[in-house]
Amino acid sequence: MASETRRLLEAAMALSQLLSMHAIPHAFHGSILTAVISDSPRCDEIYCIVEGGSAHPFRRVRQAVANSECFTTTHSPWSNRLHATYRRLIPAIEIEILPAGEHGPRRLDNSTTMKVKGIPFLTLSEFVRDKLKAWAMQVRSHLLARLLG
Repeated sequence: MASETRRLLEAAMALSQLLSMHAIPHAFHGSILTAVISDSPRCDEIYCIVEGGSAHPFRRVRQAVANSECFTTTHSPWSNRLHATYRRLIPAIEIEILPAGEHGPRRLDNSTTMKVKGIPFLTLSEFVRDKLKAWAMQVRSHLLARLLG
């Protein structure tokens, strides 16, 4: 397994442990999944889908990593994005946090997630579904931009 993939897996495992300690359902996806499954060196994106529960998913993640020496979070309200940065490695690794339902399935359970190397990932069918949804949204925005001029 390539060193970049190992680095991303270390960051994913560390974040997964924090989220699990706070009983926050979550699953990772991005090129990390295909890199782990195919033992590929190409791995440049990692996302973590998080269920909201009684609070917004971003708030739940910020609370889970609040006392961590390894993670910091950066919230960009104007773009509605949250990044958890794993600072134990150099260079640091950013994991984008995505709300369940907006990205991936609404519920993260045994039917929508699978464990790979002890880390929860979206199942392959959910991974493909999310990629197709993102692609369709890109195509739609390009078509709309062309129509509007």
